[in-house]
Amino acid sequence: MLKQILNRVQTAVADACCSLCGGPVVDSGYSTCRLCHQRLGFRLNSAPLPPVLPSTQPSAINCHAVTLFNNRIRQLIYSYKFHHQRSHQPALVDLLFRYLCQWQPDWMPLATPGGKVWLVTIPPHEAHGPPALMQPIAVSLAQRLQTWLSASAAREPGGTSLFRPAGQGLFQAGESTLLCWQRSVQRQHHLHTRQERLENMRDSLLCEPSAHFSPDDTVLLLDDLMTTGATLNAAAQAIRQSGFKGAMAALVLCHVPMNHSR
Repeated sequence: MLKQILNRVQTAVADACCSLCGGPVVDSGYSTCRLCHQRLGFRLNSAPLPPVLPSTQPSAINCHAVTLFNNRIRQLIYSYKFHHQRSHQPALVDLLFRYLCQWQPDWMPLATPGGKVWLVTIPPHEAHGPPALMQPIAVSLAQRLQTWLSASAAREPGGTSLFRPAGQGLFQAGESTLLCWQRSVQRQHHLHTRQERLENMRDSLLCEPSAHFSPDDTVLLLDDLMTTGATLNAAAQAIRQSGFKGAMAALVLCHVPMNHSR
C-alpha cells in the first residue's frame, strides 16, 4: 500500500515538473513552464507577433509564427528533428497550444458547425529531409485543442471567441500522405531571394485526390521553421488545386529572417 502511494506521489511530482528545466509547472495541462516558454521566445506578457507573411495574392495565405528565431528554439527544434530527441515533442506542442489558447487569434480558420479544422503538416523531402516528425506534433495538438474546446464549451455553453461550437471531432490531424512531393526541389538555403524560393517550390507539392474536404472544413498548415513562406504557399496551392475552397492559414514554431543563417 505504501509503495503504491509513493508511486502516485512520484508520478504527480514528475507530471508537475518542466520537461526542459525540471522546475515547477503551474499551468494545468502543460509539460513545460512559463519561464522556459519565455526563454524560447514566447511573448507571454505582450501582443503576439504580427503576420510574418501577410497574404497579398488570392492563392497565398497568412503565415504566423509563435517565436522569432533564437538559439534556444533552434536548439530545441533541431534536437527534435535531426537528433531524434522525442522527449522535446511535448514542449513544441505546448508552444503551439499556448499560442492558440492564449491569444485566440482572429486569423485562425474557423470551422462552421459540422465542419472540421484540419491540421496539415508539410511532408519531409526524401532527398534531404528528416523523418515526418511534425506529424506526431499535429496529432497531439489536435487532441489537446479538442480537449480544451470541450472543457471550454462545458464552462461557456455559447462557445469561446476562438472556435465556434461544433460537434465531436472538430480538430482533425491530416494524414501524413495528404501532401506529397511530385518533383525534386533545391535546398532553400542556397537561394537568396524570396522570388527564387517561390519559383523553386512552385507546383512541387501535390494534394492526394482522395482527400475529401467538406465545404465547411478549414485548414491550418503547420511547420517548424519559415523564412519566406514559399513551402507553405506551395502547400496551400496544392490543397486549393485539389478542390478545397475553405479558409486557410499557416502557423510555424519559428520565423527565421532571410539574412539569418540557420
